[in-house]
Amino acid sequence: MTSLHVLFVDDEQAILDGLRNSLRKERKRWDMTFALGGQQALEHMKQTPADVVITDMRMPGMDGAELLRHIQRDFPAAARIVLSGQAEREAIMRALPVTHQFLHKPCDGETLRAVIEQTHNLHKLMQNPALTALVGKLERIPAVPTTYTELSRLAQDPKSDAAAFAKVIEMDAAVCAKVLQLVNSAYFGLGQKIVSIRPAVTYLGVEIIKSLVLGSTSFSDKAISEVKGFSPDRLQHHSMLTALLAKKIVGNPQLADAAFTAGLLHDIGALVLLHAAPPDYVRALERKKELHGDGASAEREIFGVTHAEVGAYLLGLWGIPFPIVEAVAFHHRPNEVAPESRALVGAIHIASGLVEEMSDAEAAKASATASIDSSGRIDATFLREAGLEELFKKSRAEAEALMSNVAKTG
Repeated sequence: MTSLHVLFVDDEQAILDGLRNSLRKERKRWDMTFALGGQQALEHMKQTPADVVITDMRMPGMDGAELLRHIQRDFPAAARIVLSGQAEREAIMRALPVTHQFLHKPCDGETLRAVIEQTHNLHKLMQNPALTALVGKLERIPAVPTTYTELSRLAQDPKSDAAAFAKVIEMDAAVCAKVLQLVNSAYFGLGQKIVSIRPAVTYLGVEIIKSLVLGSTSFSDKAISEVKGFSPDRLQHHSMLTALLAKKIVGNPQLADAAFTAGLLHDIGALVLLHAAPPDYVRALERKKELHGDGASAEREIFGVTHAEVGAYLLGLWGIPFPIVEAVAFHHRPNEVAPESRALVGAIHIASGLVEEMSDAEAAKASATASIDSSGRIDATFLREAGLEELFKKSRAEAEALMSNVAKTG
């Protein structure tokens, strides 16, 4: 019995026949359907919804972007992948809000298999209908308004270079994730995954970054500022401090860039929950207070998922390198990862917990009526079993120094 249904869409029968032939060895593992054009693809979806849809971009009548827009609306749980040629970058920007990954056309069978396998493994890892539906409907991620404004200013300044863009992008989780999604897609054919924003921006180039900021509808700067009890600046501040601290405390220097990026992205799921259902997010924030700061339990009560799971699932669909996805998924549950993943996941867990604990302590000092319960943020059992207790003590000192410096320069 097959466990994955993949729908391939193209307007040329010869290309569909070629795909069928190159993937014939997978027939026992995957249920594959081949649709000639967008309209036929939608008919197939109505009869038997696919888990993964891989479509050509340039098709008469209904192109790939329009098809995926329909699929996002009616079948949000499906992973959406575009096959596109190098000359279609403008079309890619148009399709970006509704596309999880991009593949370069023509695409070899090995690359295609790898992307489908990754998507399949992600579905198995996150078997949660509430999660797939919530993330599947997502079209825009709210960027922090000040970041969005600054990027827009840079995009209109002909003197702005890649370094200027990177400096702003690496402070905002939403834009950072989108840039990493693009640069790590098979469309660009890089031989290795990029985990750091500066080389990602340099590789993509200023023109693509400008198109990403001004020419697409990937970001929203409205809903993020309209939710009662939520501070976009506080989330951005927390994420940046976590990124800086995680980079300092991660044991392996080769993991430093991944630690910074994972720290920046570790709470991106909160932005997704916020944007997907603002009233429910307000309820979750209120419930968190009732549970003495246990945000994960509050989110699970309201949404059926936590921000960590939502963020990891989204980043995984986008093809972000797996170590970062894993760190985001388990930054509140580090004891559930394999020993080889503990260095990176542990760094994010420790950094995030310390930053939140110290931030809340500062807030408590500023308010005589504040009631802060900072216990339970850092898993003492995990630290002991992973042999990270000394690292934790050192990290506390690092965190105090970092937050002191930020306060002085802030």
